[in-house]
Amino acid sequence: MELPNKEDGAELALPDYRWLTLELLEPGMVLARPVVVAARGTLVMKLGKGCALTPSLISQMYARGIECVAIAIPPPEEDETWQARCAAHAQRLKLIFSDAQAPIHPDCQPLYDLLVSQGLPR
Repeated sequence: MELPNKEDGAELALPDYRWLTLELLEPGMVLARPVVVAARGTLVMKLGKGCALTPSLISQMYARGIECVAIAIPPPEEDETWQARCAAHAQRLKLIFSDAQAPIHPDCQPLYDLLVSQGLPR
């Protein structure tokens, strides 16, 4: 199998998950891929994609010999630090586009709205 290269104009998409061993799991993490465990032809454990981990589930995975699972990487929008940076960015734009007490000039409003909707560069 041949991977696309940059000359072809194709880029590899980064996965939205990472593989973690059970020692690194914390309650509240979310599974990015299903976990299915069978023993002697019998389904023993099945956890679906999107399942939030609890201490009990992590213990059950240890007991069943699971070594690692795929954990979802939250998009930046869900990260509290990212949200705080976005709010500070929007506040800074408002300061730039408006006078001290005057609202944003109507001629500048479309550009302000566009910049706020685009958000911070990643």
